[in-house]
Amino acid sequence: MLSKRFLVVSLAIVIDPLIVEGYNPLVSTLKTAFNVDVGVVAMSLAFHMLPLAVLSLFSGTLSDLYDRPRILTYGLLTSSAGSLLGAASPNVALFLLSRSVQGVGSALVMPIGTALIGDITPKEVLGKAFGLSAVISGLLGMTLGPLVSGFLGSVEWRILPLLFSSYSLTLAVLSRVTLRGITVSSRGRGGAGLVFRQLSRIGRDRSIVALSMTGFFSFFTFQGMLPLVSDLFSLPPLGLGKSQVGIVFSLVGFVGMLSSIVGGVLTDRIGGRRSLVAGFLMMVAPMFMLTFADSYWSYIVLLSSLASFNRLAFVSRSALVVELTPESRGTASSIFNFAGFMGFALAPAVLAGVYKALGMNSVYLLNTLLLAVSAAFAFMVRAAGNK
Repeated sequence: MLSKRFLVVSLAIVIDPLIVEGYNPLVSTLKTAFNVDVGVVAMSLAFHMLPLAVLSLFSGTLSDLYDRPRILTYGLLTSSAGSLLGAASPNVALFLLSRSVQGVGSALVMPIGTALIGDITPKEVLGKAFGLSAVISGLLGMTLGPLVSGFLGSVEWRILPLLFSSYSLTLAVLSRVTLRGITVSSRGRGGAGLVFRQLSRIGRDRSIVALSMTGFFSFFTFQGMLPLVSDLFSLPPLGLGKSQVGIVFSLVGFVGMLSSIVGGVLTDRIGGRRSLVAGFLMMVAPMFMLTFADSYWSYIVLLSSLASFNRLAFVSRSALVVELTPESRGTASSIFNFAGFMGFALAPAVLAGVYKALGMNSVYLLNTLLLAVSAAFAFMVRAAGNK
């Protein structure tokens, strides 16, 4: 399972969580650097996620027809260029543009990376494969990313996008070397019109739709609130410094990383659907309990619990999306990623508005309700292998 190809694909998939999680501890830094308020900084996430969501709807489907590894390489190169632009941004407008370029690159990486893991992994260990991939993502993206970011925020934040650019460029070279020879059975069966026919066909699958909705609400609730939590940490009564915020997010990411291992084992043993339902049901309580959080450690415990259960649901979703329609896993991955990233894109505008108008507790209560809705959608997903 741990082949060079698997490692390269997993490291490529890390690029988007690395970028997103890496910027989270820098909210207060970016507010000062560009002389804007938290709403503008939060909207930078939307500038990143909107092109990622829209293009994700087509990139995975195109990879069912054409060269998956080549498209992955193009995505990594685009992401590298976007990060370089971000490091050189003299104003917030150019910085927002750089986030969009990064989003375009991620759109050519995320759905295709998910499909590639399905291509190179035996079905019986698919859950463990996605669990291990999530561990790699958690270690680099959710643990080391915020830790390094928090430190750099106290030194020079522009070093961070330069690191992102170098990482993406290195993975682009490695992907061209190691992923040659991977073929897709449907390649060559039709032209561009087949993209829309496949999207229409797979988009009518009720389980894919339900699975995609769980992705939408998961990204909207958990990932969408993290930049707001970062801003909350920098304000009284907590008043945490940039490095302290980075440590909090790093600890939360580390717990999520460890939970990915459990998620992979559970997915293979009890099935992706059961693991998915369990993950969402367990997220409801800590999200609600955040309304009572009033100390550094209470936030660490509750956010770590949320990250743990969220990673359980994430691993299950990833395995299900390539198992439910194995002949068109690129298309299924496109639809799934489109829904999830749309949730991510819409969250900053919606949640930041709630945060500024009604306070953070209202954000937690709204997210609690949406997680309960997510659990209901999870129940609608059929078990892999059942029609």
